[in-house]
Amino acid sequence: MASGIAFYRAKRAPALANPTSASVFVQNDNSAKAAYVQIKPDIASSTNLRFFVSARGRATTGTTSNFLAKIQFNSNVIATASGTTPITAGNNTDFLSLTNRSYATITRPWYIDLEVVWDSTSQRLTGQANGLNAETIETANASITALTGIDLTTGTCGFVVAAIFGTSNASNSATLDDFYIEVM
Repeated sequence: MASGIAFYRAKRAPALANPTSASVFVQNDNSAKAAYVQIKPDIASSTNLRFFVSARGRATTGTTSNFLAKIQFNSNVIATASGTTPITAGNNTDFLSLTNRSYATITRPWYIDLEVVWDSTSQRLTGQANGLNAETIETANASITALTGIDLTTGTCGFVVAAIFGTSNASNSATLDDFYIEVM
């Protein structure tokens, strides 16, 4: 991939322990904030924007369980007010979810790569996705359903990553090893 005009990497995130409902990865140094990638104001002023979002990690199960990771969009990833903060998965909009896959007391890698486009006229955010979960490749270049009414020029929009296990077990753990955005 060609070098982008802007690059932003999320802060490190600690592992999520046994999330059985969608849980957002938080910042290692501030658990009151989500680990996020932001579409910065200086690059969001474009009338047409194309960018790459990538997340990768590992999932470990203590018993046979399903696992999935998802990238979510939030119009204000820097919000800290109760009820609006992106740390709560329900405050975000699912942009792309991996297919739920079965893990049998093992550790396996996962990743999500998104190529995203946005334009200021239609205010639509869409693109294509590739990914892997439990050593199973997702549908190649799958189309992402467009989000509408999206204004990236606010400079506060961005993405977070959430994870969920289908069965509770104290040994279930999800990690986010890398998460970044590159504007092309």
